[in-house]
Amino acid sequence: MNLPEKRESAKIFEGWNGMKSAFDELFKRASSKEYIVFAVSPLPSVEERFRRFIFKVQQKKSRLNIPLRILINKEFKETIGTDREKEPRTKVRYVPKELSGPAAINVYGDWTLVALWADPPSAFIIENEEVANSFRNYFDMLWENASPR
Repeated sequence: MNLPEKRESAKIFEGWNGMKSAFDELFKRASSKEYIVFAVSPLPSVEERFRRFIFKVQQKKSRLNIPLRILINKEFKETIGTDREKEPRTKVRYVPKELSGPAAINVYGDWTLVALWADPPSAFIIENEEVANSFRNYFDMLWENASPR
């Protein structure tokens, strides 16, 4: 009996063009599965560029009709939080700054994208169901304890 082969891979991306490629890769097998992100807190030197970049990512997510739950550093409630709260099919909660940093974890399907929002930004993607599920479980625990607006 032949068992179906599990897909596993890892890729590294660097710079703003690399980040665009990373998110394109993340959504290339778009489905109605929930997309989760935690915990967003870019470095001050890239915050404005991050906001413009993520706006474009979220436009693509919306076109693909992908639901999002996102945890954000509560210090960014009035900027990044307000940006995300305006988006359709998006739920936002806030965590203390101690639970966030410049590395944000994005999980979509069997894909985990770890993005370092520094100057220059970088990311790596892991395609592995067990890794994605373990981050999803961790996210759910944080979500239950995070504060809404």
